[in-house]
Amino acid sequence: VSYIENDDYDLEKIPIENFISFLPSTFRTLSEFVYFAIPSFSLPQDIKYTLENIKKTLSLIDKIALCKILNQDLESVSIYLYEDFLKAYDDLRATQKRKEGGVFYTPKSIVDMIVSSLDELLKTKLNKNKGFNDQGVKVLDFATGTGSFLASVFEKIISKESEVFKNEAIKNKFLKDIYGFELSFVPYIVARLKLGQILRKNGFVNFSDADFQIFLNNTLDLEKIANFDMFMPLENLDTEWKKARDVKHSQDLLVILGNPPYSAKSKNKGEDILELLKNYKQGLNDKNIQPLNDDYIKFMRFAQWKLLEQNKKDLFEEKKGLLGFITNNSFINGKTHRKMRESLYKSFDEIYILNLHGSDKDAKNDENVFDIKVGVCISLFVKYKDEPSNGAKVFYYSTGDNNIFSRKEKFALLDDVRQKGLNAIKWEELSLDEPYFWFIKREFKNKEYENFWALASDKVEDKKSIFLNYSSGIQTEKDNIAIQLNKQSMENVLKDFKNLTKEENVKKYNLDNSIILNTLTQYENNTGFISKIHYRPFDIQWTFYSEKQGFLGRPRYKTMQHFLDKENLGLCFIESSIHDYFSHSIVCSNITDGNFFGFRSFTAPLYLYVNNEKIPNFTSEFLAYKEKHEILKDKSPEEILYFIYANLYNLRYREKYLEHLKTGFARINFEVEQKTFDDFTTLGKKLVELHLFKRDLKDEIDFIFLKEDKKANFKIEKYQEKDRFIDNKIILNEDLAISPISAEIWQFTIGGYQVIKQWLKYRNDYKCSKEELEHLLKMCKVIKETINLQKELNDY
Repeated sequence: VSYIENDDYDLEKIPIENFISFLPSTFRTLSEFVYFAIPSFSLPQDIKYTLENIKKTLSLIDKIALCKILNQDLESVSIYLYEDFLKAYDDLRATQKRKEGGVFYTPKSIVDMIVSSLDELLKTKLNKNKGFNDQGVKVLDFATGTGSFLASVFEKIISKESEVFKNEAIKNKFLKDIYGFELSFVPYIVARLKLGQILRKNGFVNFSDADFQIFLNNTLDLEKIANFDMFMPLENLDTEWKKARDVKHSQDLLVILGNPPYSAKSKNKGEDILELLKNYKQGLNDKNIQPLNDDYIKFMRFAQWKLLEQNKKDLFEEKKGLLGFITNNSFINGKTHRKMRESLYKSFDEIYILNLHGSDKDAKNDENVFDIKVGVCISLFVKYKDEPSNGAKVFYYSTGDNNIFSRKEKFALLDDVRQKGLNAIKWEELSLDEPYFWFIKREFKNKEYENFWALASDKVEDKKSIFLNYSSGIQTEKDNIAIQLNKQSMENVLKDFKNLTKEENVKKYNLDNSIILNTLTQYENNTGFISKIHYRPFDIQWTFYSEKQGFLGRPRYKTMQHFLDKENLGLCFIESSIHDYFSHSIVCSNITDGNFFGFRSFTAPLYLYVNNEKIPNFTSEFLAYKEKHEILKDKSPEEILYFIYANLYNLRYREKYLEHLKTGFARINFEVEQKTFDDFTTLGKKLVELHLFKRDLKDEIDFIFLKEDKKANFKIEKYQEKDRFIDNKIILNEDLAISPISAEIWQFTIGGYQVIKQWLKYRNDYKCSKEELEHLLKMCKVIKETINLQKELNDY
């Protein structure tokens, strides 16, 4: 930027030591940081080398062409710097900074739709006839990124002003009432570059770095006294922190908008934001409330507090304002988020939820508007009445429910709203009920379900749960190391830990050395052993198990111990389905992985081994119920499990109670006739034995040779799906296939996985043993028989 702005720069004559001093004045914080980062400009050799290359590259640049790009296509430059630069940095440094920070560029269609909708709501709900241009409308983008939202707000302001008043609008509005917070240095620099170019493009050149209200700052840091521990006197950074503090604690804002980072493993654990977050947790008695610690939820809580709760003159003052975000959509239908929804519902007068979906758990053709795997939604929150909220009117629109699945179609919808206003969408007003306050369309027609017995309890006081001891499955530090396809591969990893140097192990396995040492100690002291693990549906792999932490970050020993060298059955299940179907249960006989179904999965053993005694793993409440039940009192734990299993595989049960199965652990009705119980028990037993591969199956499905030479090739070649399943055949390699396989068998799904496809995916370019190929063949037969038994169950 500095180079193209100054014609008198002769790069060949500028010494490298002075090169950094030519940074533009608008990058004052960067200049200050670099100046103190390299004392006396005595540059290390590698930095000198890098700067020399930059200098050579710049000298070859066509200034006119670059200037044209910066003036006309700055958005593409921003995308490149923000997306590609951060990705390249992570690739180079073997880090996940971009993922950890939830840093993703927001497409312009999303930005403009949110900004135009907020402008409309300012006029229609808050009587600000000029929208963003109105006096007193102060705006904060709390996660500025590259400045896309602020740029859109600025363009909205400028578009309403005549040429005569453009400069006044910039001076009195954009450079005074529009704020931005950004924590990451690269997007912060890009935002200043972008907004500076927009100002110049609109004829406003008389501004300095200090005029921008974008501050390098952590939005969630609510400290009122700086707690810097710096060895460099960064005065400009300190000034920005003080200005940001003033915005957080003194300024009254009317609009807060943006795209907050999504990061379940949040590192923002400041005392103040955690105190505010208690509002979303108050009254929850769920055993796992980790989802509420996601960064995007902390940002939303900050915005709610800043807009409506902070600096109130008295308890009766009702503050007004608007929030507009695009976020992870988990808060609109997550069971754990119910108190968050209740808080928002009782704080605002109107809420608009545009559910854009796009999760990799949604329909296969449902594209995300970002290159991420979690679904997203746009949320608009409106507080405009003088009296306290009586409960918001919640308006909902789902792209999925309206057959809008492609990214292109979703952007077209957003562009339509931008042009025509919020009424371009046919919103559906939701009726919210306690205790869940769902922000999605959900109909519960079968109220009797809530009186059934839950597989497990997610509430401390729930007295109608079946299994006493259960937990999520094992969580590894890194699956591709801690889980291996065969026993020998697992042994090889452990031998490496023993024989390689610390540096060699860290380089090869990219694991913290302490994890390697802990695992090695367990291996050498015989406090652990190599064990089979139910890794995915019908996919048993191998791990090194110990009750202590190593590369198994969470061994879940309290539950898993009951499968170790013991004969036992277990049930794998989930807390609530995130899909529009339910197929999330399977029997097991070994330790299990915590991501068994593609997301958090639970396991309950049928028996507990206590002091060498084998006792049923049932709650005291269920045991008491069993003793008094006319049918259950004489039934064994196995028979009860068979009955439960038949219910979970009953397609009618899955369809009838689908909405309920999205809200908590599956519930089972034991109040049935004797014949129904007996028939379900019989079919359930068949399914259990089938899924443990204990039934002999006679079927026409078999291996077939694809060539006349009948070569026995055991390798699973890497194919795309269109080349893997052809003409009722599963193609393993150019020589071997399995046939006949119907589309129904090939597409058979348990949890989030298409079972056969996933099994093969883990073994791409892998030479199977005879036993592994026989397992695959039997899996196909097991799935076929499962489908047949499900049809029998459907008759009930």
